[in-house]
Amino acid sequence: MDRFTSSVDTLLADNTSGSGDLLIFLTASIKSLANRQEAESKLDARKFRGQLVRIKEGKPVFLVLQHFTGALTGFLGNKSFVKIDALKAFVDTYTKEWKDVNERITSNVHQVTSLAGMTILVHSNSSTVCSLLGNIQSTASGIRIIQTESRPVMEGRIQGRRLADLGYQVKVITDASIFMYMQQADLAILGADAVYPEYFINKSGSHSVALACREYGKNCLVICDSRKLWFNQHENAVSLAGFNHLSPPEELWADPPENITIENYYFERIPVSLVRWFVFENRIVEGRNIHALLL
Repeated sequence: MDRFTSSVDTLLADNTSGSGDLLIFLTASIKSLANRQEAESKLDARKFRGQLVRIKEGKPVFLVLQHFTGALTGFLGNKSFVKIDALKAFVDTYTKEWKDVNERITSNVHQVTSLAGMTILVHSNSSTVCSLLGNIQSTASGIRIIQTESRPVMEGRIQGRRLADLGYQVKVITDASIFMYMQQADLAILGADAVYPEYFINKSGSHSVALACREYGKNCLVICDSRKLWFNQHENAVSLAGFNHLSPPEELWADPPENITIENYYFERIPVSLVRWFVFENRIVEGRNIHALLL
């Protein structure tokens, strides 16, 4: 359990990965924990639940993690102990259910638009965006990428490298120049950490991307899986605690002078009205119609 606790520490400290990558890391950590035990042995479910609570409280905006930890908490119930083989079976079943979600999103994107030959502006670091572009042959497609640096932790460099490794020509820009470069782009594609009736939550800077699209008459697509819809959370949980959480000030200024206040927010709310299409694995919805999904 100590190794798993250390893995949770690593997950909570990760401020550059999207929720999809974090879920892959978490499920791999659980499998590693299980593989170190005998199949018929038992795990202290109370201690394990405690680590899940840490994740739920530490990453409240990441709804894919919330969905998985909520499902796993329900599986554990009030048990004092859980069999290792049962835990492995749960993780395998959950992973199998969602394994092709990005491929289905890609298929739905192709129903909305052809990306061939386009210049696409992307922001931050999204496993869904990388998967979409990874499912397209970069050389034959003629797609060009404009990637924001995504301050303050510069995770845009991570996504830029991933896309370059796929064969794309990637131009990295400052967040402050989003409006200038949106004129050169054909559209913007963003991921999302959570989608609610009136707004979605994503890395700070996403609002600027969406506004730039509106200013220059370009489409803004948001691609994510349906676990990120508010009503697909267990008990319809709508937790915005992490949205208002200030991140480490030293990321902006390590030793500011007197009378300087640092405010460093990772996430922001973006009105759904700025989005042309939300593309999920099981539906395509115009941004202005997101609120009607439960009607």
